[in-house]
Amino acid sequence: MQTSCAVSQGSGSRRLSGSNQATSQSSQNAILNWHSFSIGAGNSVVFQQPSASAVALNRALGSNVSEIFGSLTANGQLFLVNPNGVLFDRGAHVEVGGIVASTPGIRDSDLMSGRYVFTNGGDAGSVVNVGNYLNPLRLCAPESAPRRAEWRDRRNLAIIP
Repeated sequence: MQTSCAVSQGSGSRRLSGSNQATSQSSQNAILNWHSFSIGAGNSVVFQQPSASAVALNRALGSNVSEIFGSLTANGQLFLVNPNGVLFDRGAHVEVGGIVASTPGIRDSDLMSGRYVFTNGGDAGSVVNVGNYLNPLRLCAPESAPRRAEWRDRRNLAIIP
């Protein structure tokens, strides 16, 4: 499960119950900095957001890859940023309004203003997808975006050379 969460922009709260975690986001945009962000098999993470257009940036700051083996659910848009890499395993179940998984980072001010520009600040890991999705998944890693990528319209990720 995720550890040590700090809300750096926007507002929200987190509740743990056994192997389940619920995050309630009360602002339209929110930035959550986690020491690690992974979901184990049999575990679930639910984001309750104020609307389908709400955005939650989940930034993993630790040294581990984000490994998603369990269930990730949200009624809005999720960004998962981890420069060490992101793995969606075969057992992963993702049911969200939209999701971007990225190893390049995004500035807080860009996200809060609705400008979804991702920049690779150095060595970055990979994003691997072998999971099950009910909604669009956008992947952004150095192999596909050596400099920066921009999520322009919530449907298309533009790769900027």
